Amino acid sequence: MPTFALVPARPDDLTAIASLQYSACTSDPAYRVVFPKGPSLTSLSHTVQQFEYSMENDPTFHTWIVRDGVSGETASYAIWHFYPPHSPDVVEHEMLQTEFPLPIDANKEAGNKLIHTGVRTRHEVVMKNFGIGKPYACSYSLLLVAS
Repeated sequence: MPTFALVPARPDDLTAIASLQYSACTSDPAYRVVFPKGPSLTSLSHTVQQFEYSMENDPTFHTWIVRDGVSGETASYAIWHFYPPHSPDVVEHEMLQTEFPLPIDANKEAGNKLIHTGVRTRHEVVMKNFGIGKPYACSYSLLLVAS
């Protein structure tokens, strides 16, 4: 039975995380629309750069990986955001944003719509369940089965 360890991601883990993300999503129809060229070098590089930027500049961004204890390979990951209280103006600004950083070979129209819908939905769920002005956490995870 494999042994796994949950550890904070380091910058040198980001390429493996991006590769896992793209590998796991290639059969998703929405993925194929947003990334019609698949996990190109351009898309992978862009994703790694976005992760690096978030690690260095976004205090809400926390990435954890599950490392295989035998091979040392990254088996899974989760990105957590721990958001401080937001004012109604900040929430409104985020909900009105319609353009997001995407790789140059992505279908930007579809990608922007997908991300915009996700941001709006997150704020709607938080407002409905917790109200405005309270801290909350949100996770984006990728679960993989050990081979």
